[in-house]
Amino acid sequence: MSTPGYLHDCLGLFPKVTQHRYGKVQRPDEVERRVAGMLKDGRDLWEIIRDIHDNDAFDAKMFGFLPDQIEAELKKTTWHSQWKTLPDEELVRQLHCVFRQIEPVSVVLRFICPDHYGIFSSPVATILGVRPQRTATAAYEAYLESLCEVRHDRGFDRTADVDMALWALQVGVLDGLLPEQQCRGLKESYERDVPLRQIATRNLTSQLFSENTKLKVAESLLGRKEEITLAGQIAGIEFEQAVGKHARSAGSVRQKKKLSGLINRIEPPDIRPDLRRARDIRNNAVHRSAKVTKEDVEFLIEMAREVERRAR
Repeated sequence: MSTPGYLHDCLGLFPKVTQHRYGKVQRPDEVERRVAGMLKDGRDLWEIIRDIHDNDAFDAKMFGFLPDQIEAELKKTTWHSQWKTLPDEELVRQLHCVFRQIEPVSVVLRFICPDHYGIFSSPVATILGVRPQRTATAAYEAYLESLCEVRHDRGFDRTADVDMALWALQVGVLDGLLPEQQCRGLKESYERDVPLRQIATRNLTSQLFSENTKLKVAESLLGRKEEITLAGQIAGIEFEQAVGKHARSAGSVRQKKKLSGLINRIEPPDIRPDLRRARDIRNNAVHRSAKVTKEDVEFLIEMAREVERRAR
């Protein structure tokens, strides 16, 4: 298990990481307070957007400049004066139609409602495994769903806090921006954080699986050294399912059994040593108790396919 609360520790490091990254501490809390006051006063949406970009406490220009024509385009829309009544998905879609990029849209939404939104950024998308989708709004929706899942699982008060914690984890810890001594424990906790990696695995593979078999996806990931363990996790799931299917097709399983027990029922017995080796590789990939090599995962894929063939 990962160290409890390590993501909350990462949130506490957010100011320090921004200092290292940008040469000054970013203070989104100050922008939040100012925007909250403007909302309370019933200020125009454009005024709020302009204030977010002009505020010295947080450099919103990191996520795209604010073209002058945006004001005119925004005010031409039919929903501009009633934007608070729009459902969340519709507000995201309408703002994207005006800005034409999801990053500046996410900045606006994050400061208008930090409880429910976060800034769409590459470092956080990397940790969550969110990649480009058919539309930018679909990618942002998947991004927010994952942030919300982490929020509830880890006891964060707001989605924006999860976003900042994951950003500090990726930029400060995993990318090594902070001193090694400060990063070591947090990095080890991340490496043991199976639920967070499962979120990334689900996001990374959701699109790929619509076009390829899962074992083909695992093979495609073997070309990248940093994705070998992920390939092993995917292949491990397929291996376990194939073994279970084979055992059931032989009529030898009447109740749920552990993988080791299922392997002991597969015929002929001479294949079982290879299946046990594949099981060990699967366990190492899923639990990261040991590193898996490209050759390990290739063997795991081979055995998953062999069991699939025997189950037909």
